[in-house]
Amino acid sequence: MKRYKSENYYAVDPVLMLCQQPGRGVEWTRDLFTGAGNLWAEANAAGLVSGFSCSAMALNRAIGVLSIASQ
Repeated sequence: MKRYKSENYYAVDPVLMLCQQPGRGVEWTRDLFTGAGNLWAEANAAGLVSGFSCSAMALNRAIGVLSIASQ
């Protein structure tokens, strides 16, 4: 998380952008991260190979994201 924050990856992370819509499911692929700088390459180098994220909206309209990743 420290590297993610220091590189401001949250500003270009396509998963976060797509999951702003509740009920959206996103499979992490190389193509998805085109235009996200070194985010995908650094995630792979750290051992993340695949993943899936989905979003949901709470009663107070807050959106949460559940992500599952594998090596």
